[in-house]
Amino acid sequence: MEAGLVDEKEIKRFSVEIRKNATRLFALINDIIKLSQLDAENAKDILAVVNLTEIIKESMEMLSFGAAKNGIALMYEGGDRADIYIGKELAQELTCNLIENAIRYNKPDGRVTVKVQKEGTQIIFSVEDTGIGILPEHQEIIFERFYRVDKSRSKELGGTRLGLAIVKHICNLTDADVDLMSKPGVGIKVFIVWDRGGA
Repeated sequence: MEAGLVDEKEIKRFSVEIRKNATRLFALINDIIKLSQLDAENAKDILAVVNLTEIIKESMEMLSFGAAKNGIALMYEGGDRADIYIGKELAQELTCNLIENAIRYNKPDGRVTVKVQKEGTQIIFSVEDTGIGILPEHQEIIFERFYRVDKSRSKELGGTRLGLAIVKHICNLTDADVDLMSKPGVGIKVFIVWDRGGA
């Protein structure tokens, strides 16, 4: 570059790639820090009762631009209040990770349905997309760190491959069960269940 051997178009292209890679690295470092914080002995100190519905709507609003850019419809189904013991920061992390994943791995003009249900003492939060889905043999390991279903699309789609691992850690921390249902080429539904007992 200094010797003038690279033209201006190439310099611009290199600059864009460097910026993209720097952004990915920054996101990766942030997610690694989040995981280490969730592993810490005092991780439960930040837990508090929050209205999950309110956090979900905030997360959907924050991610709505990216969804609209790809023609993805974001839909919410549920009531106005669902109190769980999680804390605002972790609730935001949980909801954003799942909704963002559903947008990222969706099909053009697809749909993401976010739902909160109350069944007896249980609160069930689910995120369902109309995307690429997951093969049965991958469903057991999708919550592992750095796992990605379609490695050939990893660079194109971005992400740190730690989002679902963070979700799993948050569920463990808040005594929630997390599971999924999926059919390849049809989509995936991730659901999280908190049992409030007699609360």
